[in-house]
Amino acid sequence: MTNIIDANGITIDSLEDLITAYSDTLRNIYGSDIVLDPESPDGLLVNFLAQVTRDASEFAVKLYNAESINSAVGSLLDQKVAWFGLTRKPASYSYVNVNITTINNVNLVGMDSNTNPPPNIYTVQDNSGNNYYLASSVSLSANTTTACSFRAENSGAVLVGAGTITTPVSYNQYITAINNPSSQYITGSEEESDTELKWRLKSSYYLPSQGFCESMKSALLSYDDIQDAFVIDNPTNTTDAYGISPYSVWVIVDCPDNAQTQQEIGDVFAVQNTVGTPTYYYDDSGVTNRFVQRQDSQGLFTNYNYNLVDTEPVYVYINLTSTIVGNIIDQDLLKEAIIKGLGDFQIYGICNANTIIKLCTEFDSSIIVGECKLDTSTPVDPSDPTEYGSSTYVQPSNVNKKFTLDASDIYIYQS
Repeated sequence: MTNIIDANGITIDSLEDLITAYSDTLRNIYGSDIVLDPESPDGLLVNFLAQVTRDASEFAVKLYNAESINSAVGSLLDQKVAWFGLTRKPASYSYVNVNITTINNVNLVGMDSNTNPPPNIYTVQDNSGNNYYLASSVSLSANTTTACSFRAENSGAVLVGAGTITTPVSYNQYITAINNPSSQYITGSEEESDTELKWRLKSSYYLPSQGFCESMKSALLSYDDIQDAFVIDNPTNTTDAYGISPYSVWVIVDCPDNAQTQQEIGDVFAVQNTVGTPTYYYDDSGVTNRFVQRQDSQGLFTNYNYNLVDTEPVYVYINLTSTIVGNIIDQDLLKEAIIKGLGDFQIYGICNANTIIKLCTEFDSSIIVGECKLDTSTPVDPSDPTEYGSSTYVQPSNVNKKFTLDASDIYIYQS
């Protein structure tokens, strides 16, 4: 038998090798004339012993592999990455604004009341059966329509179309109408998968070996609440094509705008930023720029500038047909599948028409996409394909941007 652990990992015998080994052992003991046919008593014993040994060996392989981050999964992977100061990013929730119309003064209980689960929390429902909880308790005046924030009951990318939340789950006689004028303003995400967590861990390995920008990005992404980062520098003595000042670095982050993330970003700057390298930020109308201050051991203060990512919409035109006669594609469900399949766009990440075509055919194998075009400018006539500039891919207008895609910005024509 050749069960070994060496520099190449763990190796175990195959079932066939084990049957041969046990058969040879019995022949050495009882003679070569022993009957070891598979259906004979001794043959059945050999097969039983070989299978038991193989099962035990496979379990040993799983235990061995579980000690490796590359092959660990689930809660065991969580334990492994904790050694490196990482934790799995939890699932997040979608949020949507809902207009509530009242005929009398009304007090509604929200999720901040710590009353969980319902029925005490005011709850509404969309036409797909998804429930939404009032995020914060409110006091509404009589004869008013007030926009209130609601959180989806289920975590993940719960998508809701405009005007689809009209059903109150919690009854109140003084509420006459509910309706969401737009889709979700925050799209939730699924819990970080094993693959995504391993990728984030491997990114942190690059800190000592990559260039300046990659090293700083890796350090930023090691924090659980920083979803994405984009770091670019200008090593020349003139302002570059992105508008970055000479000999400066520009950092853009996708994260909550709070004291904790400011602390984390400041810590990265203090460690990673080359001494004397200015930090640039893009300052324009509607742009979210920030700075964080650090004091060194001599009592001197340094301001580090950065941008929070800003968003801009992408518009999609799809001309499709079905190979099945009379098959009318459910466009609302297809749009939902496209948005969910594309996921959250990365900072300065492209939107690719080929990916959208693939998502269409995965949604319904009978779909044939004749044309898929993209643009970043609002089309005057969404049904006119000439309004869309690209049939391949588009990219945000600047590196401090990322795309958002709303169902209302997808036009589907079925011929």
